[in-house]
Amino acid sequence: MELSLQQQKEIGFAYIMERLQPDSPYGRQAKKELRPFSREENWELELAIEDIRLMREAVLKEEAQFARISVELGHFFWIQSSVKRIADGTAGEVDFFELKRYLLSWNALAVMLRRYSPLDGLFTESLNEPLALLDPANTGTPTFAYSSDKLERIRFEKARAQGGRRLMLAAEEEREERAEQNRLCKSLSPHMEAVFKSMKAIARFDMALCKARLALQDGAVLPEFGEGGLRFAEMINPKVSAEIAPRRFHPITIELNIGSAVITGANMGGKSVTLSTLALNVYLAHCGLAVYAKEARLPLLDGLYLLGDTGREAQAGLSSFAKEVGALKRVMEAADGERLSLILLDEPARGTNPHEGALIARGLCRYGNNSGDFYLIATHYDGVAEEARTSYQIAGLKPLDIDGGRFGAEAIAMNMDYSLLKIEGDTQVPRDAQRIMRLMGVSAELLRLIES
Repeated sequence: MELSLQQQKEIGFAYIMERLQPDSPYGRQAKKELRPFSREENWELELAIEDIRLMREAVLKEEAQFARISVELGHFFWIQSSVKRIADGTAGEVDFFELKRYLLSWNALAVMLRRYSPLDGLFTESLNEPLALLDPANTGTPTFAYSSDKLERIRFEKARAQGGRRLMLAAEEEREERAEQNRLCKSLSPHMEAVFKSMKAIARFDMALCKARLALQDGAVLPEFGEGGLRFAEMINPKVSAEIAPRRFHPITIELNIGSAVITGANMGGKSVTLSTLALNVYLAHCGLAVYAKEARLPLLDGLYLLGDTGREAQAGLSSFAKEVGALKRVMEAADGERLSLILLDEPARGTNPHEGALIARGLCRYGNNSGDFYLIATHYDGVAEEARTSYQIAGLKPLDIDGGRFGAEAIAMNMDYSLLKIEGDTQVPRDAQRIMRLMGVSAELLRLIES
């Protein structure tokens, strides 16, 4: 399951990621690597969801302590390259300094994690042995320099020597520092696996913490995975909500079973927003994040496909309809090769004439019924809903209220009810085009000619 970066931006996933703010470089790297879990990684997905649940409860109980932990997480630097060089014996003085500073921060954090972390199986051991190798005098300071009895003697003599004797001692000091470098690498190397474990622990804890905080801030809930249908109750899209503030986003409740479902409604009625909102929340769930709904239950999907923009063949000289067909072909072939997919089709066959477009949309609906996948088709064509196993309709425009002569998209939004209504049988698609034209401020003469 994967969406392009452009699709992630369009549905609002990138907006969520901007607001997900880990405190440590290891958490930030984990955020960069965040992606949907595959079916084979089901246990990792369950762990990610459980981590949020446990962390959310812990933060509510010990908010001040977790604020302190956040500060401690911010003290870390990215030192994976230094650790790898130590492990393979090629480290230098700077690498040892980086590791010593890291170990001091880790040991301080480990004490806090042992006391406050709710996460099961999290690595929280103090790394005292490698720290003692880098800080034999137990200074507790992050500074580092090669040190041994022999080096101290050489440096003492060099400070008092002159001429050729000083040059000879400087060469001897350099040889002894290389020997100390090799000794440290050899001594520290067995401990690097534990250091890597601590980095993974930081990443896991940090991500769980920022996910839990965002869920608490936004009132998001944890999804439940199980066999059967897909159901989201009162889901929203926070990106759209932010864009239309102070108007309220109409929460969407939708339930899908295997086969085709259809959403009908006039243009500008909110069908595309419904599809993007569903795509966002399904994608969030499979990435191990809280979802923006009152309740969410869904099966583990192998594929998520959102077809609305067919720009991939823009340079191929194809018509808009040919581009759409090419994109549809790729989606259907990909979905056919997977176990269970959700295919979201936004106004399919919009690039051809209404008669043929309706025939194609009805055919897609029948195809989806036989596919073994979830198909959700948004359309304004008549006769498509009667082919679907489930049908929804955007409530549409309320009685017109042109407030103080206000026109344009703002007026449409103020008069549109974007709620999703479940319908039985084939209900005629709402006829809101002329009313939308009126709200857009089209001339009264043109409206009169249309209506006559």
